[in-house]
Amino acid sequence: MHQCLLINEIAISIAQSFDKSRDADADLLHLALTCHAMYEPAMDALWAYAPGVLSKLLLCLPMDSEIYEASSVFPQYPLDGPVILEMLRNLMPADWARLKHHAHRVRHIDLGVSVWERNKASFSVPYKTLHEVKQSVPGPGPLLPNLRSINVQPDSEACIPLVLHSGITHMTLFDNYLGHTNVEEILAQLQACAAKLEFLVLRNSVFDGMQTAGEINAQTALLSRCSQLRHLRTTVSLTQASFICLASLTTLHVLRVAAPVLLDSHLTSLTPRSLSFPELVELQLQGRIEDVARLLSACRLPQLHFLDLELNMSAEEMAMSLSPDSGSSVHSVERLTTALAGFSAVGMLCIELHTQPGREDVPGEALLPLAALHDLRIVHLRKFPVRFTPEVVAALARAWPRLKDLSLNEHADYGAASTGICIEDLRPFAEHCPVLRKLVLPVAPSPATAHSPSRGASTAPPAPHGLEHLDLRHSQIESEEECRRIAQFLVAVFPGVRLQTRDDNREMVGMVEKFIREAAET
Repeated sequence: MHQCLLINEIAISIAQSFDKSRDADADLLHLALTCHAMYEPAMDALWAYAPGVLSKLLLCLPMDSEIYEASSVFPQYPLDGPVILEMLRNLMPADWARLKHHAHRVRHIDLGVSVWERNKASFSVPYKTLHEVKQSVPGPGPLLPNLRSINVQPDSEACIPLVLHSGITHMTLFDNYLGHTNVEEILAQLQACAAKLEFLVLRNSVFDGMQTAGEINAQTALLSRCSQLRHLRTTVSLTQASFICLASLTTLHVLRVAAPVLLDSHLTSLTPRSLSFPELVELQLQGRIEDVARLLSACRLPQLHFLDLELNMSAEEMAMSLSPDSGSSVHSVERLTTALAGFSAVGMLCIELHTQPGREDVPGEALLPLAALHDLRIVHLRKFPVRFTPEVVAALARAWPRLKDLSLNEHADYGAASTGICIEDLRPFAEHCPVLRKLVLPVAPSPATAHSPSRGASTAPPAPHGLEHLDLRHSQIESEEECRRIAQFLVAVFPGVRLQTRDDNREMVGMVEKFIREAAET
């Protein structure tokens, strides 16, 4: 075992503990036999995913073959930055034998130093050093023959060809601050391992806004070769052709991408349910609401369980889509929810809608197609300006009997009364959602008709519900009487609930809690 793994000291301490034993020799013999039997599996485990494994490999070399220098790559961390490893001479066969003894055990490496580790003492292996080591490898074989997973940190993309081989299954490329990177070249290099690639992450700034034909072709060529791909997360701009190519990957389980911009000329090839993702379990899409709605309408996702949508809509698009004079019988949000209604296996739904100032609220009826999703456990609607009615709330509550976590109108308009929900309108959730444990929503002032027989699902008091958390952030609670009314409802319907808030209505929420305590004492 090499000293850099700090195993020798531990072994000596264990051996010294047997000195006072009557059967010290026998105990030491058993210990030696145990260590001998466990040596190979222990070394395999230690080297497979050891942090900084490249530097640890070089530390196995003789002291006269390498030198440590203070980092000049990150001048903002002159004292505690990483230490650069450089080679003093060419490696000899005996030196390579030392590396080979452990190189075949390595399964995962990090190329470069992450931005979070640049202010910590560590070892860094630059391209020049790694290239010199690679040149010393006898024969055409790879430097790390059993390597399966690579994380490429910023400023280290040049090292990819030195360790890449056809057996790689996991590739993560952190491309922060790399505006100079040749995207086409990187994508072309990854084709060397495309046949067995299962996990691919290409993220952050450098891949934003792919425009050149070469980059688009390299992307499509790479995806077409990834027949075993199971997880794809990329900020590479997708075209319609690229997305259709993804539909041919029958092994895909997780997909996190930006939806391609769909022009009218594209729509003829995207017929309803024409794209099949038979094994896809998790889907995250970013893009314009119209593009996402059209794309989802064209997808068949029988196994989809988690759906996360980050949508954009300008003030003009919102106003046009909701205007009765726009000539459209179904506006954008209804197109989206209608498309979502076909994914019956979805258990977690998150939608975040980014709009510009001046937008109009979405009528609650636009969400009624979601009532077809009877397996929903978690529903989060963030920045989604929905104008709920008691009838819509009751319909959704009846449709979601397995609901556990519900967040409505979170950060929609920071407490706009039009997007708040009357506290009495939550009664259907107590009647139809027995496992509901968390609610996040803005409460609006109760109207005079709040206790009328026509409001809500039922006037009969339901059995006490087990709701645990009610977050009233951005609620419009304006009077002591309103606080008392909310407290009375919660004591009767959700007696064990704990209130939470994160904004400037803490005083009113505190008053509600006071009235709840008083009711409990009486």
